Parts: sequence; structure tokens; C-alpha cells
Amino acid sequence: MDKQNKKEERRRLHHDWRRENCLAFQTKLGEAVDALDELMYVLRDGEPLSEARGKLRTAEGAVLRGHYDLVVVCEVAELERISGTALRWLEQALFAADALRRNPAQITIPESPLTQRWHDQRRGLLGAYEMFSKALPQVLPAL
Repeated sequence: MDKQNKKEERRRLHHDWRRENCLAFQTKLGEAVDALDELMYVLRDGEPLSEARGKLRTAEGAVLRGHYDLVVVCEVAELERISGTALRWLEQALFAADALRRNPAQITIPESPLTQRWHDQRRGLLGAYEMFSKALPQVLPAL
């Protein structure tokens, strides 16, 4: 019986480790969304960009590393698929933010194509975040 208990304990610890890694990725993805939003506020308000851009670069790197170091290691196909989608949305949101950075006057015009593109990419990124958040407890429930 002791051997069975040890095996069960190892299985539980491995499951908890996988779940914690995926929760860490979810946190990093949320931080990237916050950093993107902060950059947009700074652009809109005409403030210096260096700090906001630094936070965004850090968050972007954390999401990229998190996808590979945390989600792929967990070997949960559904979460890998969603995190890959989140990476693509993040990349597109970064392109949209960069376009607005080059033309910040567009931020104040809600109907401008650049602003609309930014909002569309942000919505997509938030959608991927929500999909990951909903899928995580289903595929890796807390024990």
C-alpha cells in the first residue's frame, strides 16, 4: 500500500506542478494586456514612452518564455493551442500599438482605422486570455 500511496502522491505533485505552470502563464498574459493598455494611456496622454515600452517588452518576453517554458512543458494540447493563439494576438496587438505610436494623434479618433485595429487586436488577445482561463480548470482541475 505504501508504494501505491507514493505513486499517487507523485501523480498529485506532478498535476499540481503542471497546473501552477499554466496559472503562471495566465498571469503573464494578463500582465501583457495591462502593459499594452498602459502604453495606450501614455500615448493618449502624450507622456514619455520609455517606461511603458520597457514594461511592455518585459511582459512580451515573459509571455513568450511562458508559452514555451510553462505551457508546452505541461503537455496539455488544448492549453498549448490557446496559448499559441494568444501569442499571435499579442503579436498583432504589438504591431497595432507600434502603428499608433508612430501616429499618436490617431488614438483620439475612435473611428480611425489604426485605433479600430488596435481595439480589434486587444479584444482578440482578451478573448484568448478568457479562453485560457476557462479551459485551465477543465483540463487541469484543482485536486
